[in-house]
Amino acid sequence: MNTAQSTLWGRIAAFELDEPGAPLTFTRRLARENGWGEAYARRAVEEYRRFLFLAMASGHPVTPSDQVDQAWHLHLTYTRSYWDDLCGGVLGRPLHHGPTRGGAEESAKFHDWYGRTLDSYRRFFGEEPPADFWPPAADRFGRDLHFARVNLRDHWLLPRPSTLLRGLVGRLSAVREAVGARPGPVAAVAAIALMLAGCVAPGLPMGGMGGLGLADRSGSEFLNLFVPLTVATIVCSWLLRRWAASGEGGPSDPEFALATDASKGKAKLDPYGLILLARGPDRTPPVQAAVARLVETGVLSYDEERKQLITTWSDRDRTLHPVEQAALGAVKRRASWTTWKLVQAASRSPEVGSVEDRLRDQGLLQSASEAFRIRVLPVLPLVVVLVLGLWRIGLGIERGRPVGFLVLLCGLLFVATIVHLVARPWRTRKGDALVRSMDHLRERIVKDPPSPASPEFPLAFALMGMAALPKEGTLGVLGAEIIPPPSSGGSGCGGDGGGGGGCGGGGCGGCGGGCGG
Repeated sequence: MNTAQSTLWGRIAAFELDEPGAPLTFTRRLARENGWGEAYARRAVEEYRRFLFLAMASGHPVTPSDQVDQAWHLHLTYTRSYWDDLCGGVLGRPLHHGPTRGGAEESAKFHDWYGRTLDSYRRFFGEEPPADFWPPAADRFGRDLHFARVNLRDHWLLPRPSTLLRGLVGRLSAVREAVGARPGPVAAVAAIALMLAGCVAPGLPMGGMGGLGLADRSGSEFLNLFVPLTVATIVCSWLLRRWAASGEGGPSDPEFALATDASKGKAKLDPYGLILLARGPDRTPPVQAAVARLVETGVLSYDEERKQLITTWSDRDRTLHPVEQAALGAVKRRASWTTWKLVQAASRSPEVGSVEDRLRDQGLLQSASEAFRIRVLPVLPLVVVLVLGLWRIGLGIERGRPVGFLVLLCGLLFVATIVHLVARPWRTRKGDALVRSMDHLRERIVKDPPSPASPEFPLAFALMGMAALPKEGTLGVLGAEIIPPPSSGGSGCGGDGGGGGGCGGGGCGGCGGGCGG
């Protein structure tokens, strides 16, 4: 920050949103209206302050995350505080907030603004934006657009099974780190403890599973067993998956080949392989990086008006990396396709497949047999308990008894089974360690991002994804075309110190305002 920016940040940081002595302060209202804890709401207010600074100092339009946008929306309702005290007294100019016009172009624009905002956050504050307030663009313009107001007097709120399972896995991972052991013993202890809890649950004598007919038990007695058994089985299945995936190995330190070096030496880690390792299992990220590099080095050109890639024949074609050759070949064969379709076509090429195979040979990716074991092993206990639940449901229907809650539990078991079968195992323990070992380079890459022509660009793309691309010029325009096309509805929220901005989707109902007397 320069002197003027430091002064501005000092004023914003000192700006008080909570009215002293008010029973319902701004922060408490923000927490209440969003179902947050006060500690999280206080952090949201701090991120909102940082967003205000970026809107004034970054030199480009900015877009907030949904969490920060909630603080912005609420502050706009405090009209005197926002327009008079903040804009008039602290910022020195208005910061407007209005609705998006919708459509693919608007959505692409807000994707771009959001990426710039994250880049400026790193540049000015020297740290990564916290993921729980600044999620990736895919979540910001996907998952986060589905928030809705719900009257809790009329409705119950239950998490989806997938959300519940993600939280469960995160907590189990923390337990594993705390005990510093492989998860096999932890899984056994957890499963045994929870199953014993089910056997001695209220209304069920100890040893109730041994020698006693489950068909003779009442619905409540069976649920006293089945509920903890379901929880224990889901816990055990996820611990089994982590145990199956946690092979031995540590971080390797391979040499990084230049992007133009097609060396087959096993001692080197392919630069585009590094991108695939870090950003996979989708094969498109290496191709996205290759296309950007080809445009930067002049092998390809991009027609911004027609939104098409154009080949520029050169003797350099013979020295290109195989992934770059695959991207160039896709453009030559299918010039009329959209840029995103070309990226997808190249990602399915044998050249990209060979990069993945090489990572697998180096022990960085799970082999096909290991991936099968990781998928199937956790499913076995789930299927056993699911069959038990389905049997009891059939018995309940035959007897004319209510089975709704049992159906819900079986549905949870079924979803957990599908998640295990569908989720593709990717990195080995060694691969995870290698990716983590690159984190210390992130700060340097963010502060001084390499151009796509630089040998360090694959490393930057592996760490930052699409955020590694320049936001200006031809590559800035190209970046919006080599990602999946946005939905036609459009979404986004933005603002700038000159009075421009937009907001739409995700609960942003078109808030706006203006200076008035």
